[in-house]
Amino acid sequence: MRKPVVTFSLLGVVSKLEVDFKTGRVESGEELVARYRGQMAAYRKALARIFDLPESEVRCLLVSTSLRRVLDCRGGGLGGC
Repeated sequence: MRKPVVTFSLLGVVSKLEVDFKTGRVESGEELVARYRGQMAAYRKALARIFDLPESEVRCLLVSTSLRRVLDCRGGGLGGC
């Protein structure tokens, strides 16, 4: 089991942004979100706690190098993360 590492994180004036780069090959954005939904939810929860923010203020992005896409996991996009 690998130790989780926050790849990139940025604290803004009002919210927190978490960006996680994924290099594994996937067929679709939906597949990527399904694969990492639990991980991104854990990041959101941890970062909200660390920075004393509501979880709704933590925005999570998945960057897929194989799809060449950035997927926003906030607000239920692609089933939400």
